[in-house]
Amino acid sequence: FSFYKANDGYKLQQQVDKVLNRLANQPIQALQLSKKLLRNMPIDDILHRIDHESNIFADCLAGNEFKTALDKFQKNKKSDIQCK
Repeated sequence: FSFYKANDGYKLQQQVDKVLNRLANQPIQALQLSKKLLRNMPIDDILHRIDHESNIFADCLAGNEFKTALDKFQKNKKSDIQCK
């Protein structure tokens, strides 16, 4: 989800609530680490890190390993649907 795509405050609040709920359901250690990282890092560094991590994630999605895993997953899902 891109916050830039939310064109009204209500949609943005819904997405923020979703993210907060997902975070709240994470192990407490993950939340503590996230808070520590955010507290000790300037906003420009955080934004740079997010951009960097999103590029790494995009590269992973474009790789053969992901495509192979996705093909296998989709084939399994199709066979599950046909059996029912």
